[in-house]
Amino acid sequence: MLLILPTVLAISAFTHNANGNTLQPITGDIIISGDIINTDINGSITPNIHYKYKFKGEKDKSMSLRCKMNVDFTRDPKGSCTPFKLHIQSGTRIRWHCNSHQYFNFFSETDQMEVTIDTGHGITGGNVSCKVWSIHKVVHSNYKNVASEEVDSSEFGQRYINGPKKTTCDCGWSNKEIRRILFGKDTGKHEFPWSVSLQRKSSNSHFCGGSIITPYHIISAAHCTNDKVAEKIYVVYGSNNRSDNSISAEIKKIYNHDYNKTMYINDISILELTSKITYTQFIGPVCLPTRDPDIVGKYVTAMGWGRLHKSEYATRDVAIMKKTHLRVIDIESCSLDWSHLLEVDDPKFICTWSNHTDICIGDSGGPVVWHDPEIHRYTLQGLPAICDGCNLKNPSGHTAVYYFYDWIKETIENSVQPEAKKAQICTKID
Repeated sequence: MLLILPTVLAISAFTHNANGNTLQPITGDIIISGDIINTDINGSITPNIHYKYKFKGEKDKSMSLRCKMNVDFTRDPKGSCTPFKLHIQSGTRIRWHCNSHQYFNFFSETDQMEVTIDTGHGITGGNVSCKVWSIHKVVHSNYKNVASEEVDSSEFGQRYINGPKKTTCDCGWSNKEIRRILFGKDTGKHEFPWSVSLQRKSSNSHFCGGSIITPYHIISAAHCTNDKVAEKIYVVYGSNNRSDNSISAEIKKIYNHDYNKTMYINDISILELTSKITYTQFIGPVCLPTRDPDIVGKYVTAMGWGRLHKSEYATRDVAIMKKTHLRVIDIESCSLDWSHLLEVDDPKFICTWSNHTDICIGDSGGPVVWHDPEIHRYTLQGLPAICDGCNLKNPSGHTAVYYFYDWIKETIENSVQPEAKKAQICTKID
């Protein structure tokens, strides 16, 4: 199955060079160790200068380089690159940047890293701001060499089976037929009671997914709702068919996190509904994690009404929600495969991989769930946030829900309606 959407980046904000420093080259090694964050590459740039910086880190550790470039120039008609060029090398890892307005991350392969900046005569102004610090060793796990599992137990989430631990309220159950499920299959009509479709009122068309987390609240992705007006969209729930809008809800207010669409930071949102959802066997909330579940190497289930592979359209009903099974991989390998896009020292993402299935456009904001054996229920672990355009070459990244638990709780408590303020989210009791 192919489920998907745009791309994610977790990077802390930089400020422009407010102290008026001029960038200076530095001779000799710049030592990086402990918790010190180095900011030697920080200042306004000058035309026709060669800047060079040699960083020396700690043995058996990597260094993280995070930069913002904001450079103005007159383009050189003789070449496709700008008069600004930044080159990074550490061992066999080499990166070039000649985009004048850009954020990026880089992780050193060894304990040494060299950064050079060359400015040409076309530079008219701007600055570069970088931070360098020591992190744990970043190596690739070769996760693609591990065979993918293709089954999902029909007993996962069944309401009549309980785990050794309880939840604060009933959540995360499923309604499955007693059989085993292969990748990319249609979901049952009420298989996942928390899954919803966000739709435009003007066309009754699906644009993103979401999940029920309280009788008054839906969780989704900020890139889905950041430019939306609450009165112009609605939620369809209680069915695996996005065309069946017989059960729907109006939206009172949209709460977007501090989302930056350029960097895809904090890609999460909450939708407050105007009226209460009545829970039944077929409609109910997903459980939420309160801490990092440590599920690298385990399998999650993604579901949604996203774009299918071109070979599927002749045989598959696009209106029926699809599901797939994906393996969670380590954030280090994921970030390396995304050209160091994701943070590894403070990750806000989980990454998944399968060699024959993935999320796809239209699955944004939808559920990526893990069956927690301690409660025998599904917990919402991710919100689809980055992919490679359905090409099945890179892993996909999902906003890690546990990371935003406090924000979710606070947002619900600050709801507009008194009843919504008191709405309860369901979590595992540890």
